Amino acid sequence: MDTEKRPHVFPLFTSAVAGVGLNIENMVNSSRGAMACTVLDTHSPMPKEAVEAIAARPDMLKVRVIK
Repeated sequence: MDTEKRPHVFPLFTSAVAGVGLNIENMVNSSRGAMACTVLDTHSPMPKEAVEAIAARPDMLKVRVIK
């Protein structure tokens, strides 16, 4: 997920994942200037509604699911 670097973005990720009953196995975040990239690794595929909830945020620039 590519985002504008803003506070309170991590709770969005964790609540969307927890809301569909998944666990985050690993999470990596890297930023440069005002931009950040976060990679979430879950124990099962993310349901469409969780991906859409994250992508719907105005500060989200791109969300990609890798299977």
